[in-house]
Parts: sequence; C-alpha cells; structure tokens
Amino acid sequence: MTMQQQGQERNAADLHIPVLMKETLAALQPVLDAGRDRPVRILDGTLGMAGHSSAMLQAAPQAELCALDRDEEALELARRRLEPFGGRVHTYHCRYSQFEEALDDLGWDKVDAVLLDIGVSSLQLDEAEFELIQRARRGECLYKCGMERYHLEVKAPTHKAVLFGSAGGR
Repeated sequence: MTMQQQGQERNAADLHIPVLMKETLAALQPVLDAGRDRPVRILDGTLGMAGHSSAMLQAAPQAELCALDRDEEALELARRRLEPFGGRVHTYHCRYSQFEEALDDLGWDKVDAVLLDIGVSSLQLDEAEFELIQRARRGECLYKCGMERYHLEVKAPTHKAVLFGSAGGR
C-alpha cells in the first residue's frame, strides 16, 4: 500500500526539494535569458516531480517544455505542479531514451536545452521506506527477512520501488 493509498495527499512541491537547483539554473542561464524575449524549447528527460522544470519555466516566460518520465506516479504529481504553465508544458510517460518520439509528436526538430537528472528518484526511495514501515507494523521481522542490506529496483510496468533484501549482501 502506497502513502497515497493510506490517505496522505501527495503534492510534488511538498514532497521534493530538487538538488543543485542554483547550479542547474546557472548552467542553463543563457537559454533561460533568451526565453524571456523569445520562444525557447527545453527537454527535461527526467521530469521527476518537476522542481527544476518549474523553476526554468518561471525564469523563462517564453519557454516551452517537453518533459519525460517513466514513473507514472511522479509524472502525475509533476503535471499538477506544472498546471499553472498551461500549454507551455507537454508531458510524456516514457524513458528519456525515447525523447525523439516525444519531439516528433510535438513537431520539434530541435531543442535549446536538455536536462537529465540521472539518479535515484526520492519518490521511489520514500515509497521503499514507507513499505518497510508497513511491513514492520504488520509484524514482519526485517532482520529475519535479510533487510540489513538492500537495493532498489524499479519494476515495469508499475515503476514502483521495491526493496529486496539479501542476507549475504552484494
């Protein structure tokens, strides 16, 4: 059972603080500056909960965003967060390796900037931690289950985080 299924409404801005925000915006500053005066196109291949994308769209009122994510739950949270930007945002449920299909769908032959925040999703880590707490509440023994060492796996098609234990570790 996820946190949302437990009745805790989820809001991307409350759930996640993006890392390296200043550095990301500084690296994209030339494009963001241009996006104040003319249309620019930005591809966010790892939208997550849209912290970086939201900041980019605020900084560049003429920017249009093509945003991809393979995690349906994160994508839904991100869509809600990006609603104020209306038609400037185009979201796709897919992997970043499928970016060409999304750009073709939009009729874009180029973009002015690309953001790929490659790493582990904090939403998925939170779900894994929540699952551990739920197991403990049900009386399942984490040590007996070999949970001293674990790794995260994102499973298709639900793309939920699943925590697997291994007494021997890796």
